[in-house]
Amino acid sequence: MKLENVYIEAPRKTDDSIEVFIQTNGPKDIACRSHIHNAIELLYIIDGSYSITVDGVDFSAGAGDLLLFCSNAIHNVYTNELQKTAITL
Repeated sequence: MKLENVYIEAPRKTDDSIEVFIQTNGPKDIACRSHIHNAIELLYIIDGSYSITVDGVDFSAGAGDLLLFCSNAIHNVYTNELQKTAITL
């Protein structure tokens, strides 16, 4: 994947030390497009299944899976299901 097609996420300043996102996506949604950042990222899948690409390698994950994206790893997440929910830290 070419870096010019990747969103470089800038660090966010918050009052909390951890940002938490709970998201519910619809069919064929891109939960997050290809991006990269300096922090690690955890993704816990509550229900449904996702297709994930990390540094050009494809993976599948489903309910109960916990994923760790290392800092500076180019990654994206999408699904083909009607509804699913995940928590991102």
